[in-house]
Amino acid sequence: MKPLSLVCLGICLFIFSFFPSAIHAQRLADSANACQLLKHPVNFGTVQRNALTIITKSDEDCVLKFIDLLADSSFGKDHRGYLACLDAFCRVSNGEVSKDLDSVCAKLFHQNFKFVFEYIYKSNIRFNTQFEQTLIEGVGGELSRSKDPAIDRTNLVAYLHGKEQEMKMNAQQKVFAEALKNKILVYKGN
Repeated sequence: MKPLSLVCLGICLFIFSFFPSAIHAQRLADSANACQLLKHPVNFGTVQRNALTIITKSDEDCVLKFIDLLADSSFGKDHRGYLACLDAFCRVSNGEVSKDLDSVCAKLFHQNFKFVFEYIYKSNIRFNTQFEQTLIEGVGGELSRSKDPAIDRTNLVAYLHGKEQEMKMNAQQKVFAEALKNKILVYKGN
């Protein structure tokens, strides 16, 4: 009888050893599940760390809604955190999510330029991050698909000039904005 109870005890311990792992795995899955993330306040670090898993393992509609939520929330005091999450998605996205990020970044360029500019501005003018490339592709793509590109290019130049004045950019920031404008103007969409 003793050997049987030891076997039962061993089996029970073996089975119960999986419960904490299953609970932890569920928590991890929720933190990387776009449908679940839509229901809770955004934890910037968790979203940035799990960007690839969120995109590849979540329902695509939830991912697109979550990206829109991040973009819409980037107008407030935590704009850097929301933009950093979008930046993380830009680094790992593909397919439909990439297309959506192009349009989201273009929207942010037009509607949230001040915070986007603050986020991407640096003294070197390389535009080598994926977020910057996605921004250029999004706005440049709009221009390349425009029915009247000449007017839209003129409007882009005027828009950026107005932002330079509104934001009281220093000389170095103006050089950066000019380089950004030039990158957008020479972009050739597919």
